[in-house]
Amino acid sequence: MRGLLFFIFFLPLSGTARAYRYDERLGAALAVDFEKTIKTLPHGVEIYARLASAGIKNSQRRVLLRSDNGPWLAYFSCQENAIYFNSRFIAGFFGVRAKGYKDREMIEIMLKSSKARAEFVKRADSVYLHELVHALQSYLYPEYSVSTADSARETAIKGKGTGKVNAAPSPNFISTFSISLPVISGQTDATLAVASGSEGAVSAIPLEFEYEAYFTEDLYTHEKMKRSPKLLKAVISGAYYDLYTENALGSYLTLSLDPAAYRERIRKKYEDEVGGYLGFEEAEIYKKNSVQDAKILSYASGRLGDYIGETAALALLQLEKAAYSRYLEDFYLKRWPPFSAEALLFIGSAALEVKNYPLALDCLAVADENAVKSGLPLDEQLSLKTKGALAILEAADFIRDRAKNMSLEILSQHLKAVEKACLKTSRPFPTRLLALREKNYPKAAVWYSKKAGLEKDSDKAEYYSENFNYFSSAMNGAGLAR
Repeated sequence: MRGLLFFIFFLPLSGTARAYRYDERLGAALAVDFEKTIKTLPHGVEIYARLASAGIKNSQRRVLLRSDNGPWLAYFSCQENAIYFNSRFIAGFFGVRAKGYKDREMIEIMLKSSKARAEFVKRADSVYLHELVHALQSYLYPEYSVSTADSARETAIKGKGTGKVNAAPSPNFISTFSISLPVISGQTDATLAVASGSEGAVSAIPLEFEYEAYFTEDLYTHEKMKRSPKLLKAVISGAYYDLYTENALGSYLTLSLDPAAYRERIRKKYEDEVGGYLGFEEAEIYKKNSVQDAKILSYASGRLGDYIGETAALALLQLEKAAYSRYLEDFYLKRWPPFSAEALLFIGSAALEVKNYPLALDCLAVADENAVKSGLPLDEQLSLKTKGALAILEAADFIRDRAKNMSLEILSQHLKAVEKACLKTSRPFPTRLLALREKNYPKAAVWYSKKAGLEKDSDKAEYYSENFNYFSSAMNGAGLAR
């Protein structure tokens, strides 16, 4: 399960929870341990340098463990200036039943066992880094939190929500959806679950902040995987799993050379499916409306101070919006092209080594397809093309030799991966796979159609429907590279 990383502005999930005796000692120890680990990599050093210049709040930030039934791993509370970890998942990480441990006991165990703490920090560092970015954003752009609070209340009042302004998430209004990952050879269920608030709960979280947080996390994760390629290979081959590493790899393994596509995937998941996210543009509109309301009320009541205050707040928000927009554009412009090309080649090569052909084909074909327009040096373009061609040839041999032992789903997904890679790179579909394709695509279309009709989970049903559409249209000649 992938826990969604939240940036919570107002009512903290554990706001009414009691304080525990060792909260501060464990929080301080974890903060030190995380900093030591994260600062061993360049992007970790960079984020801590930015935090150091962000003012006194940086030194007052806390790290707390609290159990919750929601499916998130961690979140940053702007109001409390604290990073919360869901102790239920920490228990699962160590292979123990969460119900068998109370928060107090988990806190004491983590404080007293430096080995347990070290293992947790080693795997949860990317998650913590993501939340550090949100902490930094709240320090640098404080007006946004005030403006989005007002926006959320206005949305609720106008009937778009329930009146819950970032109500503390709880099991009764949390659902899940899935992000499909490239199918790993021999595995059938490669999905990550993330949290989604329902009942129209209003969070008013800045969507643009997630663009920075995920990109920063992926930059750091790339450095971490380059330093530990065995870990990456173990995960993508199915030989190793832990929920924190899976969480970190969820975005990293679905990269493209197109930053707009990368941001759109984040927007779709957070804005369309999770809900409660508000961009700077919307926040500015709400604040302008608030200024107009204050102006009208000031005429009626004589309270000129409200109007002046709202006008000043709007001006601050507009300054923050302009400053952050410039920063985010520059952040992507300078770092995205070299990072995405290198990461795709690195991931694709690792996947090729462990015979995860769908992932290898996806990464290398995308990189090859966009190599020229991405401005990569000629030698790197040639390297991508060579790797891409090799991946198609190896995958074709693998499918031919293992087809009899593959399930229909695994076989069809491998064939589809080869076909899509050939289409993207203008290469012919391997002739030695044509018979398998002709034989199994009709079967796959029927199988996915039946699964879609029986599936009650909307996200799985969508996955089955998309595959039915692909294989049924491919049967009619659409998409085949010859």
